[in-house]
Amino acid sequence: MLLLLTTFAHTAELRPASAEAIKNGIERGRALRKQSALVPGALHRYALIMKVGGVRCGHALVSLEDAKGEGGAVYKLVEKFKAAMVADDSGEVIDYEGTYLLSADLGLFGGSMSAVSETISKSGKQAHESSARLSIKDEKLVWIVTEKIVDSKTGPAITSRNVPLFGQRPIPRNALLAIAALALAENKFKPDARDAICVPSIDLNWEMDQFDVEPAWIVFDLPGITGKNAAMQLRLRYLSGELTEKGLQVETPKPEEWRALQVWPLDAQGHPLSHPTPDDPRLTVESADPATLDVNAPLDLEKIGAASKVTK
Repeated sequence: MLLLLTTFAHTAELRPASAEAIKNGIERGRALRKQSALVPGALHRYALIMKVGGVRCGHALVSLEDAKGEGGAVYKLVEKFKAAMVADDSGEVIDYEGTYLLSADLGLFGGSMSAVSETISKSGKQAHESSARLSIKDEKLVWIVTEKIVDSKTGPAITSRNVPLFGQRPIPRNALLAIAALALAENKFKPDARDAICVPSIDLNWEMDQFDVEPAWIVFDLPGITGKNAAMQLRLRYLSGELTEKGLQVETPKPEEWRALQVWPLDAQGHPLSHPTPDDPRLTVESADPATLDVNAPLDLEKIGAASKVTK
């Protein structure tokens, strides 16, 4: 029976969503986000380790916490990651941390981020530091970026950037999993691929140059025969669209967009059990214990470079 139900649910997703399905998904997303207080089940932590050819090349720690009223927020999203990349005779190590304040509907309204990018080559080392503070002003997400090259005689460069929000609050990508807890808090909730949810999401990338607002298409499905220990799965796609004065506008998905699917196995509380498979076939991702992960652990560029060459 489970296999039949799972097959039927997946059939509902074989074709890209129609205009009518998108409209219904946006309405469901809007209704689900009508929250006025913290949902305890939304609080969670997860950690992961990335490897190339069996060699550790990065790690990340994400936690959604009770903001305890900080800055008027309900939730606080904390992200930390460290990653290394090697190309030819040079390598780069990126160390990033972001802290974001969210409202009861998981919408972003402020925060800060910082990153250090260190390039190592035969000619030496060069470190680039950047930081930003985010706030909502005049219905726009505004961030002030400060950038500088370490040990340079040139002073820091300061720039201001913004994204129009038209009075709406997108959800940071790493907070989207908490949508599961909001759904579970509803009476008589059952995972059903026909009841998709569409919400605006924002990619707060470490480079801080541009933050893209994208529609996130979310489906709660049965765990399937491969969902060991999972109560359900969250199926996630990022679609093309934008925020306008009329609200979230979503384009009819192209086949390649529809195939770009992330699958998150979730436990009975809606918390992630593992991370989706990376797009890069050379990489693997392993779940880690958030309580013991050392986010400052060093990454060996020499070993990463050797492993990258073998897996090309």
